[in-house]
Amino acid sequence: MFGQEWDKAEATIAARDAKFFGDGSTVTYTYVADVRLASGETFRATINEPTIATDFWPPNIGDVVSVLVKPKDRKVKFDKDDKRLSVKAYEAAKKSAFQDAQQQPAGAAPVAGLPSELPDAVAKKLAALGIGGGTPMQVISGDSAQGQAVLAAFAQAGTPVTQTPEARLAQIKGMHDRGLLTAEEYAEQRHRILDEI
Repeated sequence: MFGQEWDKAEATIAARDAKFFGDGSTVTYTYVADVRLASGETFRATINEPTIATDFWPPNIGDVVSVLVKPKDRKVKFDKDDKRLSVKAYEAAKKSAFQDAQQQPAGAAPVAGLPSELPDAVAKKLAALGIGGGTPMQVISGDSAQGQAVLAAFAQAGTPVTQTPEARLAQIKGMHDRGLLTAEEYAEQRHRILDEI
């Protein structure tokens, strides 16, 4: 038989390393992932970004994606049939969500980034601040006292809080200015944040 069969598996991205080319605007990634075989066995593998990737959406740390594994040598590659790794699928979903939002009545738009059901501890703290499901949607700045209280409520409840890209960029810029990040580390983190937008 010519070549080897590839088995489907699932992988959780654990780390991502960027390599920049040219003027720094072109980047390719190498990934470390925990791969789960159909048998339930798990192993850690390094996965390279596809060399011919006309429709490849780079996954982020924590993403779960489909991969293909050669059983004999455990070589792993991304499954190009996985819609979670498709730029076209991402753009189509984004367009569909936008069109759905256009059809919603005023005030019915979901709050981006928040889970559909909040943990009780978070819901109680937010209710104490006057923020609840029955009230009209509010936009809160993370820099305001109310925004800081909301972030603290999530942190105390153990709920991960996602910072805005602007806040994350400002944070790494400050770390670079204080000498906590090298120029290379700063550039890598900056590209990673910009790639997630």
